[in-house]
Amino acid sequence: MPQYPASEKRRIYWLAVLFGIGSVVYYLGYNFWETRNFWDFGKVHSSLTLTSVWEQTPLFIGVLSFIAATLAIYLLVPLVISFCSIQTARLFRVDKSQVMSLTFLVLLALLVWSPLVNGLLYPQSRFGQNFPSLFEGPVGMPLLFLLSAVLGIVLLLGAVVSSVDLLSAIKKSPGQRRLATAAVAVVAVATTGSIFISGGAHESTDVVATAEQPNILIIGIDSLRPDHLGFNGFPDSVTPNLDKYLAESTVFEQALTPLARTYPAWLSILTGLEPINHGARFNLISLDNTEKATRENLSVWLGASGYETVYATDEKRFSNIDQHFGFETLVGPKFGAADFVIGTL
Repeated sequence: MPQYPASEKRRIYWLAVLFGIGSVVYYLGYNFWETRNFWDFGKVHSSLTLTSVWEQTPLFIGVLSFIAATLAIYLLVPLVISFCSIQTARLFRVDKSQVMSLTFLVLLALLVWSPLVNGLLYPQSRFGQNFPSLFEGPVGMPLLFLLSAVLGIVLLLGAVVSSVDLLSAIKKSPGQRRLATAAVAVVAVATTGSIFISGGAHESTDVVATAEQPNILIIGIDSLRPDHLGFNGFPDSVTPNLDKYLAESTVFEQALTPLARTYPAWLSILTGLEPINHGARFNLISLDNTEKATRENLSVWLGASGYETVYATDEKRFSNIDQHFGFETLVGPKFGAADFVIGTL
């Protein structure tokens, strides 16, 4: 198989880097534009939002970490695709003058494929809502299948050619052969160890309910639109389990929130009080304003009655409930300013 000049490879990798940076600029630019519109229309109180973040958590390190991770992903994926494109071009003996064009087309396929697959997997996401009828017509699914096939073939062939190159280099060099053997041994030990660690027996920690103390579960879904549930007749339902649960439950169709904000609404659920009485009038408010809610709430009362109380969530961005409210166990990601800023932007 031919080898392309190093200068040509550098040009291709720079193309991939520019592609990644361009994607980041577009992504951040769109979100900043959208946030500016929210502020202009009064949907987000900018001074309150930023003040709340600065008062509660360190901002700088978290935001830098997110930016670094985002850049790494947006740069790594195009670079991997470009590398595999070069390897695929070598396999088919593509002329060096055409390799740049081939890589550009593959990167373009990646650019189109990403929002398509996002819209298919998450119909209620931004991409899914922007192109609601794309997959209902004759173009969407065939196009997605074609792009997936192209990217998959390029990645597969790139991996095969790279493996052949690696094996060839190992055969020619005893030093590389020893290095490869050591690498395989490390991977084997790590894999075996992880199997033993994860495969061991675990004692059950299920809490057994009794007639006197039944299990009490409160399940909350933030910003859920009732008209987008299959239970309420939405045609493209993405909530089959929730629909089934609602079909077997008592449903209150006229339920009003005391305040349409996550944190105040949750404290009203836990305390039975209006926001003016429990102190949380907006998200990310200081605990100094919710002292009564930390002393008098459902978790505290149930704990005093012998219950084990657990607060579990996959998102703490707008509901900074913690051990101050009497919960014995907290499950979920750490709350950080970066999460809030990213969600706002």
